Amino acid sequence: MLDRTIAAIKGNVDSTYSLQGYLRSNPSLLTQIDSEGNTLLHIAAKCNHSFIEPLIDLLGDRAHQIAKTHNNDGKLPLSYLITSKKMTTFYAQSLEHYTSSSFLKSICEPIDSALVLSSLLIPASSLLSMHVKIACIAINEVRKVIQSSETHPSANDFDADKIEQVENKIETMRDEYEKETHLAILNIQHKTLNKLAGLNICAKKITAAQVGNCGEYSFLTLQKLRTFHPDLLIEIFELDPGDHSIVVIGREPNLDPSKDKPNDYTTWGPNAVVCDAWAGDAYPATQIPTKLYCYWNYYSSDKDKNINATSLFNPNYHKLELFFYLDKNAEQLVKTLSPPNQRIVLALPPAPIPANESQTIKTSKDKKRKLGTYADCNLMFFKRNANEQEIISVRLIKKPKATHTIKILL
Repeated sequence: MLDRTIAAIKGNVDSTYSLQGYLRSNPSLLTQIDSEGNTLLHIAAKCNHSFIEPLIDLLGDRAHQIAKTHNNDGKLPLSYLITSKKMTTFYAQSLEHYTSSSFLKSICEPIDSALVLSSLLIPASSLLSMHVKIACIAINEVRKVIQSSETHPSANDFDADKIEQVENKIETMRDEYEKETHLAILNIQHKTLNKLAGLNICAKKITAAQVGNCGEYSFLTLQKLRTFHPDLLIEIFELDPGDHSIVVIGREPNLDPSKDKPNDYTTWGPNAVVCDAWAGDAYPATQIPTKLYCYWNYYSSDKDKNINATSLFNPNYHKLELFFYLDKNAEQLVKTLSPPNQRIVLALPPAPIPANESQTIKTSKDKKRKLGTYADCNLMFFKRNANEQEIISVRLIKKPKATHTIKILL
């Protein structure tokens, strides 16, 4: 039946065939997909533009869902009407309305954990319920901090000056974060400490700037969750393709590391929860196929601007990849491996240093205070290894004569 309907839309059947009447009698065909992930709306957008509006009328309330559906090549129906930033306006206007519509909460709107839990119909005392509550609390905390986003659909209401202002603020924040992260080096015996330092710097910068996209939302969410629930496994996953990131709480790794499949959400266990502060939503990971939104951006010739939109997850096209995590005992590592006042900030000189050759760096008191360097440090020596990439040792000299040598991993 679906093949016959597709052929009809393509115009490969007798004209007496009443396609619209047939679809009214068989409405389930409107949401079915073929072997390539195409809906009838995809076929119309590719082959028969004149049938776009009749299909939208037949779909009714389901038009939003179908307009946001990717096929297995990652195409939305609207994708076929956009060419070189010019849209086939007449046929695309109705379709664009359903594609660009957003059901996300506004950027600062809080999430109601009671409503979320009541919709899930899960026992209040269950571990899954606890993870959902924790996710909702974290989302609300993050949404109190981040006031503007370049990629959230709320930005579609910004004028050109406001968009440029937010873009510049995010770019400046990221530059500062990267610069300070490269400078911040702990007394490290474990790579986790480096990641923890970077996470805390990132959270500080986001909090100060009060702007961010999904990446900033995810890092700030993870940092807040780690503060109150250091015993939980909390991870950031990226959607590729899809240009979005989410936080996952309570994934259950396979006890056999060789069999653990962190990128396969079907293996995460019954208590894993998605915490998406950018979208303002929390839900069990088992609902990813129907609840996870992807980010999609396109140029609208009608509005003469880029439009932020969301689309639906397609497991045949989108893949989730583990991007960032901290060991559960990260904070304990800080306590056991970092003696008091042993944190330093090391400013690397711009010129490469020959292998196994020491160089002295003098830093001003102002710079040390600004970067949070070791209070009594006045000289730092360091060596690079042969490939000039990894710092292999640092000597920290204190007043009057105390000397400490520490090892670093970058």
